[in-house]
Amino acid sequence: MSLWRNQSIVIKLVATAVGALALMSVAIIAGVGRVISNETGETTRTILSGQAELAVREALAEIERETSRASALGFAGQFTSLAADANRTVAAESEIKELDDQWIAWQKGGAGGRAEQVYQSLTQNAAARAIKEFQARFPQHIEMFATDRYGRNIAQVTPTSDYYQADEGWWKAAYADGKGAVVVQPVSYDESTGKWGMNVAAPIVDGNQVVGVLRSTIDVTAVFEKLAAFTFGDTGSVVLLDAEGKVIFHPDSERFGEPLAESLTGAAAGRQPLEGTYAEPGGSDWRFFARPAPGPLGEQLGWTIVARESPSEADAATTVAIRSAAIIIVVAAVVAAALTGAVAWSIGRRARRIANAARVAATGNLASAAIDDTSSDEIGDSRRRLPGHAALLRRDGRRRRAVRCRRPFGRRPAPERR
Repeated sequence: MSLWRNQSIVIKLVATAVGALALMSVAIIAGVGRVISNETGETTRTILSGQAELAVREALAEIERETSRASALGFAGQFTSLAADANRTVAAESEIKELDDQWIAWQKGGAGGRAEQVYQSLTQNAAARAIKEFQARFPQHIEMFATDRYGRNIAQVTPTSDYYQADEGWWKAAYADGKGAVVVQPVSYDESTGKWGMNVAAPIVDGNQVVGVLRSTIDVTAVFEKLAAFTFGDTGSVVLLDAEGKVIFHPDSERFGEPLAESLTGAAAGRQPLEGTYAEPGGSDWRFFARPAPGPLGEQLGWTIVARESPSEADAATTVAIRSAAIIIVVAAVVAAALTGAVAWSIGRRARRIANAARVAATGNLASAAIDDTSSDEIGDSRRRLPGHAALLRRDGRRRRAVRCRRPFGRRPAPERR
């Protein structure tokens, strides 16, 4: 405390002002930083959520378009008339099973026999020609065939793995006990073609009666190409997960079929939106927002789209905003400190002049103790009172000298009455 007490008034004023401004600046920067961080965090969430929604809608739009094309073909006359004719022939279950077993054996490399003969006939009818023309126009439909109401193949252009389809889940869902429904199955990888595809099954409808089922396998390469081209910012990209949380599209093709992160696997399985961060095995960290694919088609596919970007890019806006705010606050604090220093220096200079004048007056040189300060503040008031004090000292001095002159020699002066 003695060190502080002995400092000049200028140092005390400047030190106090600078300390107060520094504390105030730190508090303001912390508060502003928190507000900015919350605001930019919400902005990042909105951006990622919006990008996820846009990406999944573009992907679904591609699938819906191809599904609609396949469904419309089920109303074509070539298919309705062929299915209606086939339904008039009712085969025994044992006969269907025998032909189906021969067909399966043929596809595994055995003798074709009657199964191959049936297949050749199924490729020559009008419906088969319609399939061939359709695939020529829309090559993303890599496999297509039709069945009657009993699940027997009635038209195709390439061999299927079996002849009888009524025991397949997709067929049962599409026939729907004669009510008919469009069914879209989840994406799966076809090793024979080296492509990712999804099965779409639609009823063949004659009037108001379901007479058969049309099945198409759609190559989803076009969907993946859309997702690959879907980028935003410097690091933003999207990942597509299936209903089990496994990757079916990733910018890194080596991640296909793998889970992305435990939290995302749970969100995908529960079809719940989720936001947060995750780390990939390679060490990359990502800020993400996951959104399940909406609507009936999204429900059937079970997809979850993940929009993501690096934390550094996600936090870049926050960093820039906080840095800008900090610069403004620090500059304002420095200017305030400079102004405070200037005022303190002025006060100190005037105080020193009065102190010097008082020291001169104490020596008796009252004429040299006069100073010029016309301000009306406390220091100026002290300056105006200084001449009065000097005059009082002069009168007191004259009185003392007069008393000494009148005192008799050798007599002690009487104590002066105050």
